[in-house]
Amino acid sequence: MDTNFWHRKINALLHDPVEKVYTIRTHEQLQNKRISELNITPQKPGSDIIASSIERIPLPNEKSNSPNQRIYVNSDEFYIIHPLTGEKVSRDEIITQLNEKDICNQSDKFYEEIKEYIKKEDLDINNNIDSKKLYNYIWWNLPKSVEQSYLLPADTRVPDISIIDHLDTTAAFSSVTTDNYSIVMISLGPVQEFIAAGRKLSDLRNGSYLLSYLTYQGIKYVGQNYGYDSIIFPSMRDNYFLAKDLGFYTDSMEVDPAVASLPNVFTFLIPKKEASAVVNKIEEWILLERNSIINFFLDKIKNNTLDELKENASFELITEHGMSKEEIIREFENQIKQFPTIVSTIQNIEDFNTLNNQYKDYTGKDITPLKNTFENLKDTYIVKDYQFYSYNTELLGIKSGIRKATRDFIGHIESNSNPGDAISGNEKALIKETSLHDGEEKTENISAITLIKRYLPNYLCKQGYKEAGKGLKSTKDDDIKEISKDYNAAILLMDGDKMGEWISGKKAPCLYQRLHEKAIPRLDRVDKKYLEILKDIKFTIPSYQRTISRILNNFSKLVPKIIKKYNGTLIYAGGDDVLAILPSNKLIQAANDIRKAYSGIDNLELENLTFNNGYMYKDGKMISNMMGYKATMSAGLLTFNPKYNLKLALNKARELEKIAKNNKRNSFAIASLRGSGKIKSAKSKWSLQHANASKDIITDINKLMENLEKIDKSNQAFISRLKLEYKTLCFSNKERVLEDEEFIERVIPFILKDRMHLETLIKPTQKLLKLFNDKELKLEDILNILEELEYSYKKPKRGGE
Repeated sequence: MDTNFWHRKINALLHDPVEKVYTIRTHEQLQNKRISELNITPQKPGSDIIASSIERIPLPNEKSNSPNQRIYVNSDEFYIIHPLTGEKVSRDEIITQLNEKDICNQSDKFYEEIKEYIKKEDLDINNNIDSKKLYNYIWWNLPKSVEQSYLLPADTRVPDISIIDHLDTTAAFSSVTTDNYSIVMISLGPVQEFIAAGRKLSDLRNGSYLLSYLTYQGIKYVGQNYGYDSIIFPSMRDNYFLAKDLGFYTDSMEVDPAVASLPNVFTFLIPKKEASAVVNKIEEWILLERNSIINFFLDKIKNNTLDELKENASFELITEHGMSKEEIIREFENQIKQFPTIVSTIQNIEDFNTLNNQYKDYTGKDITPLKNTFENLKDTYIVKDYQFYSYNTELLGIKSGIRKATRDFIGHIESNSNPGDAISGNEKALIKETSLHDGEEKTENISAITLIKRYLPNYLCKQGYKEAGKGLKSTKDDDIKEISKDYNAAILLMDGDKMGEWISGKKAPCLYQRLHEKAIPRLDRVDKKYLEILKDIKFTIPSYQRTISRILNNFSKLVPKIIKKYNGTLIYAGGDDVLAILPSNKLIQAANDIRKAYSGIDNLELENLTFNNGYMYKDGKMISNMMGYKATMSAGLLTFNPKYNLKLALNKARELEKIAKNNKRNSFAIASLRGSGKIKSAKSKWSLQHANASKDIITDINKLMENLEKIDKSNQAFISRLKLEYKTLCFSNKERVLEDEEFIERVIPFILKDRMHLETLIKPTQKLLKLFNDKELKLEDILNILEELEYSYKKPKRGGE
């Protein structure tokens, strides 16, 4: 690594002021002065040309001698466009929300803080180690320099690109002085099989945490050697592991150290010539950490100190079936070395002809016509191969999908006679674990993987991640009963819809929608035909992908707040995936809040935060994008007895999530496992269209359920009774004999008043059924949903239904 490496990174991060939108005419002079005061020689990064080529819509050359060929938008004309919906925030709201004086003052203060940091840490900026330390400080804190930094655009003409994301991209392309780069995607697995293999709540939490922790090891290699700006997905600022490693962790950080918040996949930019070597190094770092974990537990086996893992528990090697201690140690290593599988994909950012040939091979499409469009405008447009970055990322996704479909099989055959692992059944058991459970001793035969998952917190504490270790240790074995309390338990499993299409840009706004309205007539003077072409083009750019990464990072910090609000326990919130255990009577409200926070809609309130119009507001001030109303989530929601097998319950929840996805997404599927083993289910969209407006179905249904819960006679299961009467009275031999409207108007009052003596529920029930009884959701569907929710609100008699 050359001696100027981290200097180039610092210059790239600081080459534009965060408040550039307010200081367009003087921003270069301002930054040169600021950088010089840090005793760093200001250098305009060559990578800014690459980053600008990728991220800007091809526009007439700003240095053209003809005023008619210039496209510009003044500082006093700017507004912002939501990068995922393409909708603008009004000028009046911008003036109110983004106060110019406050923002400029905050930015000035940040540079004073950098000077203080250099002085406090006694940094020699010419020392490569110290310049790296300064880079880490600046990169970590740059968004915090201005409270609303992520809302400030890098370009007034195309105001959907955050200045922070642009600075990160510029820094990422400054790793080498050439423009030969690759995009790399690495994923770890298996995910579902590994996490689901657990009997206890702690098994689930620790299994997901281990995947997240090992993923971090790969990310850490890239960050330590090429800068964390190189990571496109996931967003790493405010990550617990990284905060600890960089020395920036404080108790005031809005993260839960015990929540697995990293997805099992990451994407980054790297110099092309080093891509293959870096992939090998990443795999080496991940496996070295895995081996460190193995050795932590092997040392305890060798020294007969396994009992130190847990108070009131004892461990014994299973040797009665003929295995010696040495053989168990060897088998322990072999079992865990099956995990994880690491899949890597490299896409070189090639010259246009090479890219086009690859793209045709994989998709059958030719992108030459688009290139010709740009070339025809060569007198005024800067056309570079990097402007076709979008197609490289699409190829990366295609290649990664093909690679993941090819499973790696590790040749590991267990020939011993030991019993199978009592938890997963996948490997032979090597250790007997005896512990107190409900006041009685219980013995389980467990494998190496189960032992490591269960006692991962001990290892994390040893490695210095004490907050994470203590948090995970606090998950008690009988937590499901404690969570459910007087109700049944419930699994919430949620996932963002069509996330691959969002990340690839297929669902992104077209290039025309990204333009400032003042830039459109000015561009129209230059080329009317080109404006029309922009309406048909969607480009993925690094800043767009960084936006999604950042939103999902914010989302993963919001989910724990929601789950806590509804007295549940979060298993993981990594990327757009959520898994949690809740009391059944809080299940549907929590799911509804999570999907609203994800999209940033419906004036959802959460502590001092509000979500509306695709944005998050803190104390009334807009601070961040969320995914927007076009991005939705689907959920599998399952109510079950706390004593039911957790692994089987999780499998059922996954089935429900698939049902919701198959219901054209933006849906939930809800079911209950009854005492008889019978499962009942229903599905619906989260909201339905009424009078040209979207109506939240959960809010209205939940009001009825809350009224029902207050009534002592709710154990009459009045929804189940209505459903039975509906089928009996409205149909005969599958023939319709009574219309839905008649049932609602005439039958419901009779049943509720004369038979069940629940007069107070007549009007709320009629109102609800009338509201949602239409072509989108039939009356029988509503009754199915209500029946499942009624069951979730029911307080079961422990020991039976």
